[in-house]
Amino acid sequence: MDVAKSFNINDLKAEAIQINAQAQATGIKLVSESLNKTGGYDAATLSVAEKYVTAFGQIAKETNTIIVPSDLANASGMIAQALTVYSEISKKKEPFMFPSKQKTIGTKNDGEDSSQRKL
Repeated sequence: MDVAKSFNINDLKAEAIQINAQAQATGIKLVSESLNKTGGYDAATLSVAEKYVTAFGQIAKETNTIIVPSDLANASGMIAQALTVYSEISKKKEPFMFPSKQKTIGTKNDGEDSSQRKL
């Protein structure tokens, strides 16, 4: 392979990485905005539960898998466990607000010249 082809391949790989990163950032922003809407938390909870059950189903198909819950017949227990994990993770995170959702108040802060500051 000559040098020109090698540079072209590297450029294409770099561009693919950038496109992937932009797509991930957009996805994260959309999820965050959805969670801040009414019903967003419930939708996320349902999605986590569905993915947990699907993943467990895939694990159960493997012949060499060792990880199993104590009660295979208790599907509601598996879902409750997934929701508990999601709930605990949610509690540990401080709510994130995009700049467009921040409130501006009209008080001075520590001698600032501006009469407004963002919360």
